[in-house]
Amino acid sequence: MANFKFQGKDYKYFTASYNDTRHNERAVEIPIVLDLIERYKGGGILEIGDVLNNYIRITHEVLDKYEKRKGTIKMDIVDFHPEENYDLIVSISTFEHIGWDTKENRDPNKILQTIDQTRWLLKEGGTMLVTVPLGYNDDLDNLFKEHKVPFDKVSVMKRDDYNGWDEITLDEALEMDYSREPCYTGIVVYKDGTEVSNVTVYTRFLVVGTIYGRPPRKAHKAAFSTSMDAGAI
Repeated sequence: MANFKFQGKDYKYFTASYNDTRHNERAVEIPIVLDLIERYKGGGILEIGDVLNNYIRITHEVLDKYEKRKGTIKMDIVDFHPEENYDLIVSISTFEHIGWDTKENRDPNKILQTIDQTRWLLKEGGTMLVTVPLGYNDDLDNLFKEHKVPFDKVSVMKRDDYNGWDEITLDEALEMDYSREPCYTGIVVYKDGTEVSNVTVYTRFLVVGTIYGRPPRKAHKAAFSTSMDAGAI
C-alpha cells in the first residue's frame, strides 16, 4: 500500500532507512506534519522534540531539552517564553514522554501543563499538531479515557497487520486493545564493537491532536456578528 487517507486527504507513506519508518508510526505522522509545514511555509514554525532533523533538512526552530544538536533550543517547554508567537507548532511522538520517562519523578499533570503552555505560544489563526501513541504513557492514556486532554480536534490512526493505517475515532480506539508489544528484535553494533539487542515495539494506535489559535473572545464575537449581518452562516 503506497497511500493512506487522513481527514479526507490522501498521503503517501513515508519511508526511510533510519528507524525503519515503513514499519512504524513514522510512516504516517511524518507526511501529515510535512504537509502542514508546507502550508505554513514562510511563517513562524516550532517543532517540539528533534525528530524531523533525522529525515530531512529543516529551516524551522526546534525545541528539545535533551538534544545536543547545534542550534536546538535546549529548554523545557513550560519555561519557554519566546518574543513572538508561532503560526505552526508540531510535535512528533514526543509529548508521551513528558512527565513519564523519569520513573522516580513522574508527574501526570505535566502533560496538561505543557499543552496549556503551547496553546499560548500560537498566533491567532495558528495551528498546533501533536502525535502520540496510545499504550506508552499510562497517565496520558487515562487522560484520553476521561476526555481530559484539551485538544480541539482528535483523530486516531489504527495500524493493521500489514503496516497499513486507517483513521478511526478516539472512542473506537479506546474500546480496542491498544497495548504495545515487541514486534521484532535486532542487534545494534556500536563503534567499540559492543552488541546490544534492540527491541522494536509495535504501536497499534497513533493519536493526532490539533489545537487552533483563535482570536480573542470579543474579536471572535464581533466577527460572528458581522457574518450574520451579511447573511452568512
